[in-house]
Amino acid sequence: MSNGISFLSRAWTVAVCSAMLWCLAAPAATHVSIPTTYIPESGATQTVTLNLAFTGSDQDLGYLRVKVQFDASAVSCSPETLNAVLTSHANLPGLFGASVAGNVITFTLAGMGDAAVLRDYTGPLLTFDLQAGTARGASALTYTQITATKLDLVTPDTVTWEAGKVTVCQNGLGPVILSPPPGTYDVAQSVTIECFGAAAVAGMPTGIRYDFGGPTTDYTGTPVGVDGDNGQTVNLFVFALNPAAEAAGNPSFLDAYYVFDKAGPSATTIARVTSSPTNASTVRFTVTFSEDVQNFNVPSDLIVTKTGSVASSGATITGGPQSYTVDVTGVTGDGTMTLAVATGSDVKDLAGNALFSSVTSGQMELDHTSPQASTITPVTPSPTPATTVQFTVHFSESVQRFDAAADLAIAETGGLTHSGATISGGPQDYTVDVTGVTGNGTLTLAVSTTSDVADLAGNALNSSVTSSAVTVDNTAPVALLSNTPPALTNATAIAVTVGGTDVTAYKSKLDDGAWSAETGTGTAITASGLAHGAHTLYVIGRDAIGNWQAEGAATPHTWTIDTTPPNPPVVTGPASPTDNPRPEWTWGSGGGGGAGVYQYQMDGTGDLAWSAATGATSYTPDADLAPGDHALYVRERDTAENWSSSGSASVTIRWAVTVTLKPGWNLVAFPNTPVAEDVAVLLSLVAAGQGWAWDGTVYAPATTLAGQVGYWFLRHGDEVQVTVRGEVASAPPVLAQGWNLIGVSARTAVADVATQVYRPVWGWDAAAGRLVKVESDGFLELGVGYWLCSAAAVPLTGF
Repeated sequence: MSNGISFLSRAWTVAVCSAMLWCLAAPAATHVSIPTTYIPESGATQTVTLNLAFTGSDQDLGYLRVKVQFDASAVSCSPETLNAVLTSHANLPGLFGASVAGNVITFTLAGMGDAAVLRDYTGPLLTFDLQAGTARGASALTYTQITATKLDLVTPDTVTWEAGKVTVCQNGLGPVILSPPPGTYDVAQSVTIECFGAAAVAGMPTGIRYDFGGPTTDYTGTPVGVDGDNGQTVNLFVFALNPAAEAAGNPSFLDAYYVFDKAGPSATTIARVTSSPTNASTVRFTVTFSEDVQNFNVPSDLIVTKTGSVASSGATITGGPQSYTVDVTGVTGDGTMTLAVATGSDVKDLAGNALFSSVTSGQMELDHTSPQASTITPVTPSPTPATTVQFTVHFSESVQRFDAAADLAIAETGGLTHSGATISGGPQDYTVDVTGVTGNGTLTLAVSTTSDVADLAGNALNSSVTSSAVTVDNTAPVALLSNTPPALTNATAIAVTVGGTDVTAYKSKLDDGAWSAETGTGTAITASGLAHGAHTLYVIGRDAIGNWQAEGAATPHTWTIDTTPPNPPVVTGPASPTDNPRPEWTWGSGGGGGAGVYQYQMDGTGDLAWSAATGATSYTPDADLAPGDHALYVRERDTAENWSSSGSASVTIRWAVTVTLKPGWNLVAFPNTPVAEDVAVLLSLVAAGQGWAWDGTVYAPATTLAGQVGYWFLRHGDEVQVTVRGEVASAPPVLAQGWNLIGVSARTAVADVATQVYRPVWGWDAAAGRLVKVESDGFLELGVGYWLCSAAAVPLTGF
């Protein structure tokens, strides 16, 4: 794309010398004035006409040299472009030279000139140096790039002729454009031309030429209709050619410029000046139009769109004509605001075109509500032994400057202290770490309302909740042990229970071993097969929040394992045999570490028969012992709970039967062989000093008495009793087949008598002097003889 610049002189005086050499009459003073012209933005295609207006009294300005200096890094002008200019304007008088050297284009005009095309313009500046032929009256113009989408030129200066200065037409007067005057229009125009002061002379060629930026076309006659697209400039050249005047070198022409602007302006940029979000009561925007506008001056020219609770009371507009400042005032509430220009307003460009369109600004976020620290939650569980306690802080909206310990309100109880705090995260949710926490007590956190914490709109913190309290407990628990072995024991296994206030887990080690893994208090410490000697168990406890008892302050328990028993006790019994059914035994320590603690049992019936441990050193049965042999066993225990083997003493207790001798015959029997001295007493009380025994077939006299044999004794005197003693009773008697006269070794139930024995069993009633039946539910008593008949040779009982 390229941008072009056209240069055109209005009127001047030319002198033609011989050999077509251009000469310059030296005027006294010449001034060249250049109206302001704008070059459109890069990428547009426009032809911009530079209007030159000459004032002053000189009429001998011979030529005009126009030098165009440009930024060669942004603008290019090739020789081909200059040649094209010269070719397209070859029929116009005056332009006879155009050249480019470096970044300077030079046009040389005599009487009339036209434009060169500058293409690919992207730079911000072009400087044009205009220099008169006499090197006097130089002038300079700077062109400034703007962001217009079309070009509007102000009405160009009008050329002023002074009478007698220019010879035109037949009557010496120049042509004139009767209507309309040059200017800016948004409709097509008809142009009426005539010679000044008189109609054109018949036969005088009158020409009209206009240029839309393309090839020129000549028209004759009046009127002429001209039109252009939006933003185009129509260059209309009017000239009259009088053959006589032309021959004299005095062509006559006049030019006028018409700009046709049919498009309305647009608000192309509406930028926020006030930062967003904001809590300001006045919000500023800049509004830039595509061209200069008018009537943009009242709040009704604006469309202010608000959301939420946002309200405003007014607006002011300053600046112009293309860039304006809009201040929306009395702003309150929370929400958003956007700004546009009302297309139905009376805003229009300088050509009178109404506003065509408007962009809408970006949203301005408005916040007049102060933030709050709405939630502060401990992350670290409570209670805790941690040296860093963490919280999360949630604000009601995004905030800034929540970044220093001074922004916090930390409350502590007890002996709790901390050394610092760090804040991270944001902008709405933060993490706060309270560090260097020591001692015991509670800790709470809030955000200080006197801090510089504010929301993104600048509203200061209004309030803060306070967190729940975090209890910090750095007190180590102490493990307590139960079911520990005694200081001296013979047990080689342990099952120790761990407890203690707040203790939930423990570690242990035995002697110089390693610490065990962490174990819950529900599991006992067990070990078995421990060696003889001293041992120490060490235990450390942990509470539920992780405080450990120091290893150096472990709970110990020390004991010694001793598995060597003491010597058996020395036991002494009564003289044996004895008639005392409750004899006394005594004993003493056998040495070897015995602790004087004893257990005893009668007749060695096994461990279950051991008495309770006692410090007594004698024993007398509480009930009569049965006749026979008896032994008392005694053992001693040491402090390690080792029991000695048994010491013992035996005694034989003789049986004793009291025999009642009634007058007449008496049937008597003994459990076993009675002692001789008692037999002598008994025989001295009966007839003939003897008894009668049954040998299975006949009775035979007996003076030597045996056990379990029935004897008949005859008593002639009064009833008498005699006690007969003997050794331990033997087994039940063995019966012969047939009738047997027997005695029993122990009281025996008839029901237990062998089944081979015929029923009934017969006894003797000495008082009645007759045999009596022993009923089947009766008993066979000691000291009494019985008749019974057996079908076979069998023991009395036992099967």
